[in-house]
Amino acid sequence: MRAILKALAGLCLILLASACIVETEATLGDADAATFDQRLLGNWYAGKGGDAVMLSVVRDEQTPGGYRAVFVNVNAFADGAIEGTRYAVSRTVLNGRAYLNIRRIGGSIADFPATTVISYDLRDDGTLVLRMMQPKEVIAAIEAGKLKGTFKKGQYVDEARITSPRAELAAFVAGADRDRLFGQATDPLHKLADTAK
Repeated sequence: MRAILKALAGLCLILLASACIVETEATLGDADAATFDQRLLGNWYAGKGGDAVMLSVVRDEQTPGGYRAVFVNVNAFADGAIEGTRYAVSRTVLNGRAYLNIRRIGGSIADFPATTVISYDLRDDGTLVLRMMQPKEVIAAIEAGKLKGTFKKGQYVDEARITSPRAELAAFVAGADRDRLFGQATDPLHKLADTAK
């Protein structure tokens, strides 16, 4: 978990370097063609100070309503292999709000959660902001008995894993204040223009 936080925090993509991404055992739903958001497709990037991240999102041709995504951390000065991870993604809408169910299916950033749920904003300027769950909010819900799960509070990093089944997770997310629960936001990702064919 610390490796991805270091990479993302170093790029100023995650605003709260003291938090980590919450892992879930369940997702909010399965891929559904009715909830597919075409605007997510494409190549997205952000960068600062010689570092960059790329996020490529395509339609999963074998799963109606699903996406495939790959995240790549680009640091021209780093030694070793380029860090990148592949994901299977589906979109769920609860109370008019969109969420992405993310499942890691391969790649070199193995400390990213195997399964998680995030939210996102597509802003008027065409940028994409990804919003991760706040571990502190999830830990408070587990302590209050609103969710099943485990957690570890650290000096710099809190870790949380939600073990509630899908229906309980969906009810919790639907009833939560989205801006508080998903308050850990990335810097805006810009979309690369499509190249001529």
